[in-house]
Amino acid sequence: MKIRKATLEDIDNIMHMYNSCVSGMIDEGIDQWDSTYPNKQILLKDIKCSTYFVVEINKEIIAGINIDKNQDKTYLSIKLIGRYGESQISPKATPNWIAVSGGLQSD
Repeated sequence: MKIRKATLEDIDNIMHMYNSCVSGMIDEGIDQWDSTYPNKQILLKDIKCSTYFVVEINKEIIAGINIDKNQDKTYLSIKLIGRYGESQISPKATPNWIAVSGGLQSD
């Protein structure tokens, strides 16, 4: 297994992986994503910003993730209660678009 930054040349294989991921999610009754989101434009932007990473096995992209400092407003209201009391999420980096190829989601 290899984890590396994605390149623009990877986009078709990344989209294939996302299509497989979305199909697997829909089969499980999860409707968070569909054929329009996340889309190629979003992922190309992340690749160009060098924040998108892929996981490969035998040179096949089986998973991907964007990691950057941008946090969706949806998560700003979430409060965590942990060892040091309550705090708002304020990460140094936020994962987005975490996807695993449909056939591997339960492995």
